Amino acid sequence: MSITDKSLKEFILTAKCGEMIGNKEAKDRWHRLGRRIIRVLAEHMGLDRSEYNMWTDKGNDLVPGATVLHSQTIYVKLEISKFSRGIGFVFRKRRGRRDFVGGAAQYMKWESLLDLEDVATRLLQHVKGE
Repeated sequence: MSITDKSLKEFILTAKCGEMIGNKEAKDRWHRLGRRIIRVLAEHMGLDRSEYNMWTDKGNDLVPGATVLHSQTIYVKLEISKFSRGIGFVFRKRRGRRDFVGGAAQYMKWESLLDLEDVATRLLQHVKGE
């Protein structure tokens, strides 16, 4: 699976400006791109589809919602919130799929998604504690 640079740039721009509030079409597109990004990240991390869950919560008209990767070792949440809009997306280390608290929240800048292979490498290093 792959994703174009143009789609990644669109996803990042939308994440930074939050233009999807009240715009169902833009919100649906952002979540479709988010699911594709999660699948590509999981692939780059060497995760088989059976080794992770992915879900999208679109919230309501007033919130943008989130797309999540949830595996044995890592949790990645692509979400626009008042905390993450200017920072990026959140990730944290996990100790099994039943660990819903995990390690401390870490953030990676939205722009880092332009190189999904590098993001996957950095996430794997985080999991290994490097």
